[in-house]
Amino acid sequence: MMDWPPQSPDLNPIEQFWGKLENKLDRSVVHSKESLWLEVQKAWDNISVEVLRKNTDTMPERCAAVIAAKAGHTKY
Repeated sequence: MMDWPPQSPDLNPIEQFWGKLENKLDRSVVHSKESLWLEVQKAWDNISVEVLRKNTDTMPERCAAVIAAKAGHTKY
């Protein structure tokens, strides 16, 4: 169990993956919702478990940084 500040910036590691997906999608040409969905799925499938683990393993450090910053901005 980790201490989690109640009013902290978003500590959800998924936010970093949205950025990775967005970068990949910027290079893709989509013409419909269906093709966009297929591109998002393809990009997500190409994110390795190691990358996911690396980001989620930093949660204790992220929480400590937010607590130290009194729920203010951190490098995360």
